[in-house]
Amino acid sequence: MKDKNIKKWALKACELLKKKPIDQAEVVVFGGDDIEVEFEKNKISSSAMHSNRTISIVAFSKGGRGRYSTTIYNEKDIEKAVDIVSSITVNTHHDPDFKSLPYPSKYLGIENLFDEKIVSLEKSKLFLWAANAIKEALGIEPNIIISGEVTLSSGEGFLANTNGVEATDKTTNIAMSLFGVLHSGGEVGSAYDFDEARMLEDFAPLGLGGKIANDARNQLGSRKCKGGRFPVVLGPLTSASLFGILASACNAEGVQRKRSFLCDMKNKQIASKILSIIDDPLIAGGIHSGSFDGEGTAHKKILLIEKGILKTYLHNSYTAGKSGEENTGHATFTGGILPTNLIPKLGSRTAKEIISEIKEGIYIDSTSIQPDSASGDFSQPIDFGFKIENGEIAYPLKETMVGGNFLELLKNIEEISSDYRAEPGSVMPTIKVREMQVIG
Repeated sequence: MKDKNIKKWALKACELLKKKPIDQAEVVVFGGDDIEVEFEKNKISSSAMHSNRTISIVAFSKGGRGRYSTTIYNEKDIEKAVDIVSSITVNTHHDPDFKSLPYPSKYLGIENLFDEKIVSLEKSKLFLWAANAIKEALGIEPNIIISGEVTLSSGEGFLANTNGVEATDKTTNIAMSLFGVLHSGGEVGSAYDFDEARMLEDFAPLGLGGKIANDARNQLGSRKCKGGRFPVVLGPLTSASLFGILASACNAEGVQRKRSFLCDMKNKQIASKILSIIDDPLIAGGIHSGSFDGEGTAHKKILLIEKGILKTYLHNSYTAGKSGEENTGHATFTGGILPTNLIPKLGSRTAKEIISEIKEGIYIDSTSIQPDSASGDFSQPIDFGFKIENGEIAYPLKETMVGGNFLELLKNIEEISSDYRAEPGSVMPTIKVREMQVIG
């Protein structure tokens, strides 16, 4: 699809919508290509290529909302989509909480979100990367079983609404994820990891298969441990998950529906004073970066947590209008709300230095702690964890869980490392929690 068609069709749909018995509408026309190579049990199992040419329209009538998406090939498809969404919208229930879609604003240009090298990449390269990952893993552990996928996507979209917003972007993405299972002497070890980037030069798939094999080997010989309250260290992948869950709980829609454990917590202390987090969608090459959100609101850097105090909820146009607060620009194209790149303030000591002072504790490598969205309570099995003894990683764990409340966990954060795992737009440090309930 050419640039002029994407813009032309979006603006045409807006003009047609203005003639319908609706109040406001937003149109997104998108053209993109996706390729995926999947492998299972050490063999490439499938591959697929998809070309997407779609239009998505959301329209409002007295606050009532109608939504319609379809594949498009020509202008007649545009006209049909406008007719359908209009007929849906006029029959929806009125919603007095809806105020308005965004109006035009200035967008900042963000570098390194689109790479022509990814678009023109030989597709056979994906198969070679998959085969090499399997070969790397088998070279270290001949009995390991590797599964995963390599994906590549590129796309261009144009967003317009009946208030005059016009916004366009082009993006690329390339990623590999691997999961390995190792059987040895009646024991089982497993491991997961990934690499992802917007730019080809930031993508580093080589060595990932070997890392999976070594990590799975390190999980062999797992043991149970006694229960009690112990210091817990969260590795980079676990800490990144924790930040993501915390930011998702700041979703204003969930708060307004009383479905978040952060209800009525704005401007209150929700975490340790050492925790500060910025939501920054303007990072060059960031996986979650962009000039604007899914409704065309200009992106900007947001201070989410400052010294443990929740500074804002994350809004789209609907939730901002309902609460009378500022739209933070976190709308998705499908009407939801999501955080972008989460950047925590780092500490002064390395992860190794933090662990070295723990006489007895737990290290959680890559387990996602999933709390109940309303209460914040959790009881989570540790999928990839280790016992810490006398300042060192002692042995892998099995049949071990951690439990508690997410707000209690946040308030017990004692230290954040100075070193971290870096992914495009992400800073993933190690976190020490003073103590958590461990169930052995």
